[in-house]
Formats: sequence, C-alpha cells, structure tokens
Amino acid sequence: MMARRIRLEVDGVVAIAELYEALSPRMAGAFWEALPLEATLHHCKWSGQACFFHPEPGPMASVTELEYPVCSIYPGVVVARPSGSEILIAYGPAEYRWHIGVDYTTPIARIIENRDAFLSVLARMHDEGDKSISVQREG
Repeated sequence: MMARRIRLEVDGVVAIAELYEALSPRMAGAFWEALPLEATLHHCKWSGQACFFHPEPGPMASVTELEYPVCSIYPGVVVARPSGSEILIAYGPAEYRWHIGVDYTTPIARIIENRDAFLSVLARMHDEGDKSISVQREG
C-alpha cells in the first residue's frame, strides 16, 4: 500500500510529503486527521536550520507518547512534539532543542517532491521572517 501524502505550501511554493505511517502510526494518523491546517510558520531559535508552527488543538493532542524518538532532524523531514503541540520542518542540519537543552520528537513525514525549492523558502525565513503555511491531504 502506498503511503498517504500531504501537500505543504509556503510562499506559493508547494512540496509533497509522504507520511511515516509504518514508523509512527499513531502520530502520522493523528496528523492526517487534523488536516487541513493553516498556521504561521516561524524560524527556530534553538533547533538550527528548521522552522516550526503550532497547530490548533485536535487529534494529535491524544498522542502523548513518542514514537521512534529522534532529536536530529534531517532536511525535508517533518517532526512533531508529543501531543502535537509543535511541528518542525528541517531545511538543513537541525536538532530539536528547547531553552533547557536537547529534546525528542516523533518523525511524521518526509518531503519527496519539490524538496529543494521548498527548503529554499524555509531557509529564507531566517532573514525574511514569519510566513503562512498550509498543509492539506494530497490525492
């Protein structure tokens, strides 16, 4: 079975990502159920080359345990904090951190189409500031 796909859009640039349903079935499923999402995307302060947004409370709130915990986030990977309180997308070397140090997240998707153009938009946010992000089901 083919993985479910999502459509991410920032600043008019669209990327397609596949959910990590086998790796993180509960959080990936809850993320899918939360779609569509519209939010303000911010550049990370402590986590390196990544951007984040805070989704509205919804299905992800019930997923309080980590699945396949990671702190290093590879470019093009989308991760979530427990309870879905924060979603990050890395565009370069990133490691999930708070003001108190390293923490862990659950990987939920990876960008598979138009990755370079989309990650370039995220990289520009360091200088350009916040942007809107739209995440929808694809297909």
